[in-house]
Amino acid sequence: MNREKLLIKNTAIVSLGKICTQLITFFLLPLYTAVLSTEEYGVVDLLNTLTSLLLLYFLIVLFPYSLSGFHSFPNVLLCLTIF
Repeated sequence: MNREKLLIKNTAIVSLGKICTQLITFFLLPLYTAVLSTEEYGVVDLLNTLTSLLLLYFLIVLFPYSLSGFHSFPNVLLCLTIF
């Protein structure tokens, strides 16, 4: 039961963070379009997309390296709490 509560709590935290990020983006859209020209807004959107793709790429590339020390610990639970 304790693991289920922890899962529900962590899922709620991640979901709330995702929803808040999308709401902030939605409410800032009129500000962006009022202040920036069409070309500038396109550059900002392109940079945001590029940043998201690079972050995803680096996470995929670096994830195996974060697990490389997994077997060097005698206690698996200790390893899971460190990472």
